Amino acid sequence: MQDGIIQRGFREGDLPRVIEFKRNSMAASFPGKKFDQAVFKKRLLWCARKRPDWIQVLEKDGEVIGYAWFGWSKGYMGRYGFLHQLFIDEKYRQKGLAQRLLKHAEAYMLSQGIRRMQLRVTKTNAPALKLYEKMQYRKTRIIMEKKL
Repeated sequence: MQDGIIQRGFREGDLPRVIEFKRNSMAASFPGKKFDQAVFKKRLLWCARKRPDWIQVLEKDGEVIGYAWFGWSKGYMGRYGFLHQLFIDEKYRQKGLAQRLLKHAEAYMLSQGIRRMQLRVTKTNAPALKLYEKMQYRKTRIIMEKKL
């Protein structure tokens, strides 16, 4: 790429950096909640083996600077795409990189005959909300939670 940032599939060597991103994301979106690294690692590696196209990373000068984990599922209204994770290192934000990864995920879904994409975002994550709204995602549901 012109900016020296390449997009490629996930490699197991990327795992420490992706875990770091997930930990940062959890801390920002769910303060005080425990991040179960073992569960995350198990699910991510399972997906990387079964559906390697579903995890994309951005790399600059040999360093992973962002990633997206997406896929599809089947519900009562048919198949739909789902964005599980999207994270860009703070030093590289506001450069269109999240849009690049999201557009890739959307194009992949279209290539699979999928015409709907869903995601979840914490209501306090203003930068992500702004991005998704800019990319024409609309609020369609409210997820409510109660601590028991």
